[in-house]
Amino acid sequence: MDKQAWCKHYTEILESVNRWEIGLWDTHNHFAVGGLVLAHDCDIHVGKCMSVISQYVLPDYRNRSISLLCMREAIRIAKANGYSVLAYTHRLGDWRYETIYKRITDGQTS
Repeated sequence: MDKQAWCKHYTEILESVNRWEIGLWDTHNHFAVGGLVLAHDCDIHVGKCMSVISQYVLPDYRNRSISLLCMREAIRIAKANGYSVLAYTHRLGDWRYETIYKRITDGQTS
């Protein structure tokens, strides 16, 4: 499948998923600067978990703790829904990703 077809397919799947969307706004300039999408998942390595299925921060707003704020909210939502693991991917390069699993315990991750 080429990149354009994959993006269309992924978007259709994403739109059909029961999910949480977390967004952070620049209230002075009135637009979104970043956010993430979170959903129930069943990962082959850890079983039932909450997964970050998409995350992005505008380049001009990076290194301002926006991703950290979104991940803290993702952890809060995962705990509130009874999950002990939060899974997310980290981009290593073009079409290369690594999945990271964070165990959620007593408000902390390990």
